[in-house]
Amino acid sequence: MPLCGKQRVALLSAEVRHVYGGHGVRGNDPQHRTGWQCRQALARFEHRQRTQEPGHIEFDFGWVFVHALLDSMLQREGTMPPIMTKARFTGRIDQLLTAANRAAGLEKAPVKTLDLTFDGIPGDFHSGRSRPSDVRTIQLYPRDTPIANVRQLTIISAEELADVARAMAIPALPPGWLGGNMMVSGIPDFTRIPPSTRLQFPSGAVLVIDMENFPCRQVSEVIAKTHPDEAMKFVAAARHKRGVTAWVEREGPVAVGYHRVVSTAP
Repeated sequence: MPLCGKQRVALLSAEVRHVYGGHGVRGNDPQHRTGWQCRQALARFEHRQRTQEPGHIEFDFGWVFVHALLDSMLQREGTMPPIMTKARFTGRIDQLLTAANRAAGLEKAPVKTLDLTFDGIPGDFHSGRSRPSDVRTIQLYPRDTPIANVRQLTIISAEELADVARAMAIPALPPGWLGGNMMVSGIPDFTRIPPSTRLQFPSGAVLVIDMENFPCRQVSEVIAKTHPDEAMKFVAAARHKRGVTAWVEREGPVAVGYHRVVSTAP
């Protein structure tokens, strides 16, 4: 007897969970994001399953299922790639920044080198192995609950900052205005880099990407000091271009001009 729409979606979900449930898989995407995308897609489509007709889910789910079937075959043949795979490109550190006093403002000042420790950047107001929870985790913990600090650094893309500045019709957008600790270049679509991606530097230091850093009005307030008429355009212009937050997995120094290897997430 033919399967109904909900049964087919359940089978697709089970297949993707079987293949992608424990690890990511390197795919044909230039940044090898397939495994992460499948997990994200599965969550979205299962939500749609509860709220929409199954046909809508099946329409979008096809490409995920194709990847799942192909990768299942690779698994059985023992040809799966390593859990961590080096990307086919490197990035460059264009600027490093830090600031000690959050009360003085969000802005951070450029420096030539930084020492990355397990607490983050010594003296920086975002450093520390723990931090008080805030609005980002309000559905998990009461505000100010001590939690692990996975937001020790803010990393921003030079190419994406240029895009945001153009969209806002301002000459430039310095990374310090966004409270950034590191501005990089050479990594395409940087803000959408998968969570848990490792950034490895020549010194051996490694940063782990936590997640996308979403635009906020605090940055608009900084921009308003110089561009009052354009400042409120920031939140919309910086969507998916605000950079990411990260934490230190391996200690070591970093310097302006460093190139780094990007390794995709498990």
